[in-house]
Amino acid sequence: MSVDMDAYGRQFLEDYENGDFEVILTKYRKKKMREILQRYSTRRMLEIGCGMEPFFLSYGDFDYMAVVEPADIMFQRAERYRQESEKNIECIYGFVEDKVDELQGKDFDFILLAGLIHEVEDVDRLMNSVRRICPEHGHVLITTNNPHSFHLTLAYESGIIPHLGLLTDKAKSFQRHRTFTMEEMKQLICKHGFSVVEEGACFVKPFAHSQMKALLDNHIITEAVLDGLDKMVKYIPELGAENYCVVRP
Repeated sequence: MSVDMDAYGRQFLEDYENGDFEVILTKYRKKKMREILQRYSTRRMLEIGCGMEPFFLSYGDFDYMAVVEPADIMFQRAERYRQESEKNIECIYGFVEDKVDELQGKDFDFILLAGLIHEVEDVDRLMNSVRRICPEHGHVLITTNNPHSFHLTLAYESGIIPHLGLLTDKAKSFQRHRTFTMEEMKQLICKHGFSVVEEGACFVKPFAHSQMKALLDNHIITEAVLDGLDKMVKYIPELGAENYCVVRP
């Protein structure tokens, strides 16, 4: 079953406006992304899928950035932000799989593929498209939710879920199709002609999104604790909330 992009966009907007914990997790994901990008050339960038806040709002070290977004709600927001920016940015409406010919000649140094491989129906078509767009000197940052994260492992060991790797209710609400362990992500990467340059994880989330939000709303934990959980990932990267790989052809 294909993803209903209108329903997807509405769900994303509802969570964003209601202050879902995903908004906070996104902040830490982008912090990690900025740290990673310091090690690479990012003069010409491509962001595939931008969510409610395109990456150019929090990162400006580029000469040109293209943003490809198929959800109308998110594209319209990105276009509005583009118009308010003085940077050289182009917003393209549609699926990247349908824009390969348009993007192939743009000689991107760095491509962002954050939180997408577990959301698309045909991940092989997506990865094939990215491989065709990425020049030989380019790099791609791929991130995905970790099905063996701390909070899911805790749920399994507590008897709340029968086994690891299940799609959560949150994932199902976003019409997600599957999960990827770090090893499965690396297998996908190699299958499509990329090699892994570096790998790691982001944030240690001890509880589900709704529970994390409740802890914050009731002042049981503070932003300092969140910062601590972000730093904890260096001790237990295998239990991070999200995994990432930087790859190149």
